[in-house]
Amino acid sequence: PNNPDVLYAGTGDLRFGSFGFGSNGLLKSTDGGETWSVKGETVFNPFYPPSAGGFPQYQAIGQVDVDPNNSGIVYVGTKTGLFVSYDAAETFVGPCLTNNFTSQRQDITGLLMRDLGSTTELVAAIGTRGFETTVQPDLNQNGANGIYRAAAPTSGCPSNWTAISRPDNGWPAGSAAGAPTPSNSLGRIDLAIAPSDPNVMYAQVALINRASPTIRGVWRTANGGETWTNPTPGDISGAGTQSWYNAGMSVSPADPNTVFLSAFRTFRSTTGGSAFTTTGSFPHVDHHARTFVAGDPNQALLGTDGGVYYAGNALAASPSWVSLNSTLNTIEFYSGGITAN
Repeated sequence: PNNPDVLYAGTGDLRFGSFGFGSNGLLKSTDGGETWSVKGETVFNPFYPPSAGGFPQYQAIGQVDVDPNNSGIVYVGTKTGLFVSYDAAETFVGPCLTNNFTSQRQDITGLLMRDLGSTTELVAAIGTRGFETTVQPDLNQNGANGIYRAAAPTSGCPSNWTAISRPDNGWPAGSAAGAPTPSNSLGRIDLAIAPSDPNVMYAQVALINRASPTIRGVWRTANGGETWTNPTPGDISGAGTQSWYNAGMSVSPADPNTVFLSAFRTFRSTTGGSAFTTTGSFPHVDHHARTFVAGDPNQALLGTDGGVYYAGNALAASPSWVSLNSTLNTIEFYSGGITAN
């Protein structure tokens, strides 16, 4: 955040499909994306031990963030917890866990930096899918799913994590309690923070339902996670049935009550999450990423399975989305084999 020429990009696919694409490390650019180097390639190794006789498992980076008060501190959220670098991604410590539930999966699907002035507070979400696949049989081990916070340390792993998604502050029973589904009913969790007010955060939560895993609801806090409300207590019409795959939110840089939400398509709320409406029609579905351009709430970029789209009137009732894909090399080649029979 203190140097726009320095960019980080995580590799690997933390989307909870049957097969997860393995990480090749953390990419870093110091010239605004013109050139890149690979960091942590031995730390974020694509393989980690599978279950006995099972399919190989792949590491993946789900979130990357930089301490706003110290640009040399980089946090990387993975399938196996949090890693921290104190020398701008040259070396890492970890995995660091936000909880003591070591028998449960530790997929970090949300990671925020709360700038408190001279100090930084970490907010991390564990958001394991909640139901297994043949290839990833432990995706039902979601007992750690919940939201945690800790003060950013000056060395080592953060060690003072506390759960801020509890039944006594607005969350369902079983949240962040260690026992998997059905005791813990939270699926994938994605987080967003309001740039204009670090006390305002949102959490998008997936419903654990193999037949129809849609959005379970959106939670909101206005006091940094002390208490939460559930202004959207159920599915958003048209959000689709694969919320373990399509998810994410971004808050307007100007208004903490305006939030964009990714699902099957992109939705927008201007009422602090109490109601969401679709943001026009799109040439492609499955929306994963969204951001505002240069701090302008009217300019937005969307990332989908079909590429990148831009709107200069993002707050209009029906924004005009323009494809930016003609100069992107996005073709993915698949290989195959033919068996004797």
